Amino acid sequence: QGAQFTSAAFTGRVLAAGAYLQELPDGFAAERVIGAWMEFYSHERPHSALGGRTPGEVYGAARAA
Repeated sequence: QGAQFTSAAFTGRVLAAGAYLQELPDGFAAERVIGAWMEFYSHERPHSALGGRTPGEVYGAARAA
Protein backbone atom coordinates (compact mmCIF):
# COMPACT_ATOMS: atom_id res chain seq x y z
CA GLN A 1 0.00 0.00 0.00
CA GLY A 2 1.47 3.30 -1.08
CA ALA A 3 4.44 1.79 -2.91
CA GLN A 4 3.73 4.14 -5.81
CA PHE A 5 4.62 7.06 -3.54
CA THR A 6 8.03 5.68 -2.68
CA SER A 7 9.03 4.50 -6.15
CA ALA A 8 12.06 6.08 -7.79
CA ALA A 9 9.87 7.35 -10.64
CA PHE A 10 7.53 9.22 -8.29
CA THR A 11 10.10 10.56 -5.83
CA GLY A 12 12.36 11.58 -8.72
CA ARG A 13 9.58 13.71 -10.21
CA VAL A 14 8.72 15.24 -6.84
CA LEU A 15 12.34 16.13 -6.16
CA ALA A 16 12.83 17.51 -9.68
CA ALA A 17 9.78 19.72 -9.26
CA GLY A 18 10.86 20.90 -5.80
CA ALA A 19 7.38 19.83 -4.64
CA TYR A 20 7.99 18.78 -1.06
CA LEU A 21 5.91 21.12 1.07
CA GLN A 22 7.85 20.53 4.27
CA GLU A 23 10.85 18.53 5.29
CA LEU A 24 9.99 16.25 8.18
CA PRO A 25 13.26 15.42 9.90
CA ASP A 26 11.72 13.23 12.59
CA GLY A 27 8.51 11.73 13.93
CA PHE A 28 7.88 14.69 16.25
CA ALA A 29 7.85 17.12 13.33
CA ALA A 30 5.63 14.76 11.34
CA GLU A 31 3.19 14.54 14.24
CA ARG A 32 2.96 18.34 14.47
CA VAL A 33 2.53 18.88 10.72
CA ILE A 34 0.02 16.07 10.26
CA GLY A 35 -1.92 17.15 13.36
CA ALA A 36 -2.15 20.73 12.09
CA TRP A 37 -3.35 19.48 8.69
CA MET A 38 -5.99 17.25 10.28
CA GLU A 39 -7.21 20.17 12.43
CA PHE A 40 -7.46 22.40 9.35
CA TYR A 41 -9.14 19.69 7.25
CA SER A 42 -11.70 18.84 9.93
CA HIS A 43 -12.52 22.27 11.35
CA GLU A 44 -11.63 24.99 8.84
CA ARG A 45 -11.77 23.64 5.28
CA PRO A 46 -15.29 23.60 3.81
CA HIS A 47 -16.18 20.46 1.88
CA SER A 48 -18.43 20.60 -1.18
CA ALA A 49 -19.76 17.11 -0.42
CA LEU A 50 -20.95 18.42 2.95
CA GLY A 51 -22.73 21.48 1.56
CA GLY A 52 -19.83 23.80 2.34
CA ARG A 53 -19.64 22.67 5.96
CA THR A 54 -16.63 21.18 7.66
CA PRO A 55 -16.55 17.58 8.89
CA GLY A 56 -16.42 18.97 12.44
CA GLU A 57 -19.66 20.89 11.87
CA VAL A 58 -21.41 17.86 10.42
CA TYR A 59 -20.16 15.55 13.16
CA GLY A 60 -21.07 18.05 15.87
CA ALA A 61 -24.58 18.47 14.47
CA ALA A 62 -25.05 14.69 14.31
CA ARG A 63 -23.91 14.29 17.94
CA ALA A 64 -26.26 17.04 19.12
CA ALA A 65 -29.28 15.41 17.47
